[in-house]
Amino acid sequence: MFTKLYKIFKGKPTDGPTPRGKWRLLITDMAVGDSVFVANRKEAERLRNAAYAQKKNISTRTLPDGTIQVWRIV
Repeated sequence: MFTKLYKIFKGKPTDGPTPRGKWRLLITDMAVGDSVFVANRKEAERLRNAAYAQKKNISTRTLPDGTIQVWRIV
């Protein structure tokens, strides 16, 4: 299992105003190709909703330990 949730791999900070909510902030800070690990399907759905609100796309993969990896895609 992993120790830190919501760590962005190869992320870049945002230059614009900070959106409200941790999921919107997380998806804003993610560049195309970046991924994060979330604990369960509910968190992945919340991240997907935040991405949809910003017109961004994500892809998910469930890992054997039950965690979900979420990538920001084009």
